[in-house]
Amino acid sequence: MSEIMHAVRVKSPDYMNRYYRRMYTVLAGTGVVLFLARDTVSHVVQSNIIMNGMIATVFMVGVSICFRNLYRLKCDLRALCDLDTILFESRDAQALLNYKHKMFIMGDLYKSLENSTKETGEIPEIPTPVARSMVNIANNRFDERRIRISYFVNLLIYLGLLGTFIGLSATVGSISGMISNLSMGLTGEQEITETLIFLIKHLEQPLAGMGTAFGTSLTGLASSVVLGALAMSVNKAATLFSNSYSNWIYEYAMTSFTAGIEKHSNKQQGNSESSSASHSPAHSPSHSAESEQALVNIEQHLQNLLSNQQAHTENLTNTALSPG
Repeated sequence: MSEIMHAVRVKSPDYMNRYYRRMYTVLAGTGVVLFLARDTVSHVVQSNIIMNGMIATVFMVGVSICFRNLYRLKCDLRALCDLDTILFESRDAQALLNYKHKMFIMGDLYKSLENSTKETGEIPEIPTPVARSMVNIANNRFDERRIRISYFVNLLIYLGLLGTFIGLSATVGSISGMISNLSMGLTGEQEITETLIFLIKHLEQPLAGMGTAFGTSLTGLASSVVLGALAMSVNKAATLFSNSYSNWIYEYAMTSFTAGIEKHSNKQQGNSESSSASHSPAHSPSHSAESEQALVNIEQHLQNLLSNQQAHTENLTNTALSPG
């Protein structure tokens, strides 16, 4: 039963391999397209080597960030599985202290668990407010990573637009020079034959500018599409880990709360038994009644919390379904 619960709480680290396969498939498909259209790609790249080189550099940096983020998510998921085994099943404090593995999102959680274990010598508990703050910290880090990848995706589009404006500027400048020479030939200041020869020779400049404009736009948009596909896989993996992490830490917090109640009740029961052994039998019923009353109060408090939560949920549902 423990293996089933372990699989339900957290996914296996090997589950991240499916996202690796998706990313490799996208890159392989891109490579096949580039190979089939190698002549066109060569012409587009040569239209402006500097701008296309910048776009290619930004694209490679974005790809490396995607793979790095996925690698970190896999490391954190492996650490989450190990901590699940240590905290839920073995309950070995020494194993928790000796655990050494790369983790990035869960670093703060492990440090707090490690410090509490060093102080008490037992597996620590995680209060619900602490669990909520840990989940918020993890979500903020996920948002930062998404924003970073999204910045590179948008940067590729902006570089393509920048190359477009540069190419159009060069085209406009060359056309203005050609028009001035054409006006000299039409007014008779220059032979019409020389004017035509000049126009034919200098048509390469506006064509080169248009090639730069369309080539950089095509490169930037295509690179942005590929990097966006990779980022989508990474974001799905991050969502998977975020759900597993939040469910796991909230479950551990509730388990810790329940264990604390049982520990408190056992302690009170032990105190009542010790007091009944040291005092007369006439006093034992009162201590037993106090212990039972404390348990009843705790149970009523939990029932009130559950009923309040259920009522709040019903109010939210009614508000959402109301036409007003």
